[in-house]
Amino acid sequence: QFLYFIDPSNMTSAGERPLSPRSKEYLERAERCFELQLSEQKIEAQKKLVRMQKREETPSILYRGIRAIFSAQVDIFYHYTEIVGLENLPPEGNAAILCPNHGNSLTDAVVCVSQTPRLVRLTAKDTLFKLPFFGWFVRNLGTVPLQRADEHVEGVDNKAAVTELNQTLLDGAMVCLFPEGRSRFHWGVSEVRRGVASIAYSCLAEAKKAGKTNYTLSLVPSAFNYLHREKFRSGLVVEYAPPVVLTPESEFMSLEKRDAINEISNQLQDLMSLTAFNAEDWNTMRIAHTARNIFAPLGTRVTLAEHVKLTKYWCNALSVNDSQDTTLREDLTKYQDKLDSICIKHQRVARPRDSSLWLVWCMFLRVLQLIILIPISILAILLWSPIFYVCKQQEAAVMKRTKKATHVDEVAQYKLLTGFVGLPATVFTISLAVVWAFSFPWMSMTWLLPLVALFMWLSVRFIEDTFASLRSLRSLYTLFHLSNEEHKAITDTIKTLFTRLEARAKLCGNITPPDPPVKRGWWFEVISKFDPRRRRKKDWNECLRLYDVIPVDHVALQRERSSSAVLEEAKKDK
Repeated sequence: QFLYFIDPSNMTSAGERPLSPRSKEYLERAERCFELQLSEQKIEAQKKLVRMQKREETPSILYRGIRAIFSAQVDIFYHYTEIVGLENLPPEGNAAILCPNHGNSLTDAVVCVSQTPRLVRLTAKDTLFKLPFFGWFVRNLGTVPLQRADEHVEGVDNKAAVTELNQTLLDGAMVCLFPEGRSRFHWGVSEVRRGVASIAYSCLAEAKKAGKTNYTLSLVPSAFNYLHREKFRSGLVVEYAPPVVLTPESEFMSLEKRDAINEISNQLQDLMSLTAFNAEDWNTMRIAHTARNIFAPLGTRVTLAEHVKLTKYWCNALSVNDSQDTTLREDLTKYQDKLDSICIKHQRVARPRDSSLWLVWCMFLRVLQLIILIPISILAILLWSPIFYVCKQQEAAVMKRTKKATHVDEVAQYKLLTGFVGLPATVFTISLAVVWAFSFPWMSMTWLLPLVALFMWLSVRFIEDTFASLRSLRSLYTLFHLSNEEHKAITDTIKTLFTRLEARAKLCGNITPPDPPVKRGWWFEVISKFDPRRRRKKDWNECLRLYDVIPVDHVALQRERSSSAVLEEAKKDK
């Protein structure tokens, strides 16, 4: 009908008749229908764009499976993992760059994928993509390959990678980039390179060129704070700091490109230094733990995040030069050396001295615990022994071939890889042996496999309790043989150091020790002590060792490697 009444012969022109009223009515109706159709098409196109972005943000089934595997690895290897600052992560659809510290090699990537709720795209050196098994994981995580200058002598060409990263960020995705570049086993945050700032600047420049005035890019300083990064059943705190929100209309975009990149990098350096552990050297990190124990002797009555926060504070406070107390660092070092020489922790000697009869009673209780725990633990250790043996062999191989202490960051990744392959193989082998030994039908493997896996998980709990009882028995025995004069001298040193630490705290920021949490009933203590998921530690620095691990036990390693390097240079000169 529309075509019939709107015939070209009826159009108004010179010497021809005008449109009839009915034709005008149909023309107006057709124009309204056409406008409505255009608006519907526009709405449908917007919905399609939102669906495409949602599909990009929604993790695939394969990505979810890999993230579940990584989460299981982190939960088994590390005793407790706490996440701080999830509210600082931008919501889905907003472009963001995670900027964490990089001190644990590929373990940092595993932690990033498993502990970040949003889909995260990573970057990795292109040689990892050539590995037969690990390369499959890297590719299916959506990792972008980057070339390194030391691995490509003929020249580095990362233009395609930078273009892909820019497009990913323009689409509103989240990318993880390590501003330090390489992974280093350092005592603090290394110098931030210009790569992250360069990518952020180019992305904002493209957004401005495309007319996206409402586009925002968030740089999220993050920290993976490991208490003992390579030790089994240690602790981990993942912290997300408030983001730095950048727009195409930001002030630094009016600067020269080099000046803008330097300004972003300097700001990122300052924020990362506040978020992660950042000490002058290993000894500063060591005495920072000692200062925290003296200043706030609360143990695990505070959260792991509060424990890390206090340690970071003393890392910074002990790096400040105080003209009134120049010997504080030396006295803290001497005090910690004294504790290490007698193999006892600060928490044991800081309390009033118990009577000898009470110490004997406590040792008797520990022996009773060990009588019950050791038979169970022997079976558990036998089940875990293949994995433990391979992990120690891998650690020894890494320590043997690394010429510097800064390369120890590779130990944890090999342990995780060994557990990933060895744990399912061990569970399957044990189930198969049970079926063969007791002549069970083969269909019983369907319920035997999860049962054996559950027992393997619970056996870690028994091993931890056994090791903790042995450490406690040793400490009680040392305290029993400690004379009253030595104990009094140590407590006097603690009081003196506490007064000096209070003065340093007032100088550096007047921080006060956190209040201890309200004590709950005895029933809660009993239930939490026998929690099957994990053992309740009395000190966050504990890990699966028969001795009390000092906060940083790589000082001797570093000295040994530095002395060996000097000897090698002397031999060369000779």
